Amino acid sequence: MVVIIVAGVLTAMIVPTIADRRDKARLRSASQQLWQAARYTQQRAVLRGVDHRLVLLPTGEGLPGDGEGPGYRIEFVDDEGEQGYGVVRSGAYRPSRLPEGVALVSVEIPGAEPGVGAEQIIRFTAAGRADAAAVVLAAAGREEMHSVLVSPNSGRVERVELPVATPPNDREDLDG
Repeated sequence: MVVIIVAGVLTAMIVPTIADRRDKARLRSASQQLWQAARYTQQRAVLRGVDHRLVLLPTGEGLPGDGEGPGYRIEFVDDEGEQGYGVVRSGAYRPSRLPEGVALVSVEIPGAEPGVGAEQIIRFTAAGRADAAAVVLAAAGREEMHSVLVSPNSGRVERVELPVATPPNDREDLDG
């Protein structure tokens, strides 16, 4: 009987720890993937000499598949396309959803409509510049947050493991 009680207590202590680690790993993975997608968008714009944009989709509407939840896609200027933009559809950077349990908390792009209710666009130019942006992700039901920041002058993209609500400005970009 004592063995069963001890086993029950140990299980009650271990299960929340495992769930917490899983949620943290999902958040870390999501912020890493978004950071890589933003870096790829900036590099592709410069290498191809064509403006690109990272489109954040808070509702996931327009993404392929049956899943739900926020996601993103990478687009490039396409003079032959009817809408002026083509979508990168191959490789690791095809349109993607954030992992289950990860939420898009906020997107701050100066001059854009604030919030996370509508599609948000971060532009990267062929000259290497970008829209300043701060994107904050969180694991559902957790206080831990990660941010992906885009600097305006250099187009530099960085990932930090804390919430940052304000994007880098021109001065901070030059000083960094």
